[in-house]
Amino acid sequence: MYIQTPHPLIDHLLDKYQLRSDAELSRFLETNPPVISKIRNRKMPITPLSILMFYDKTDLSIEEIRALIPTEE
Repeated sequence: MYIQTPHPLIDHLLDKYQLRSDAELSRFLETNPPVISKIRNRKMPITPLSILMFYDKTDLSIEEIRALIPTEE
């Protein structure tokens, strides 16, 4: 069984939009699956451009998005 690395923002979006996988989330956000994987595994930081992408594709405010980003990023 594959266990995903927890990531508050990615996990919140999966729950909120009832998506079953990171691949579904990438299609929902209209981005490449490796982008979501790299964010989840903290190999790529969430940049201001990423925040705008999440804001544009969801109904979350920028403040809500920023609150879900782990502090070590």
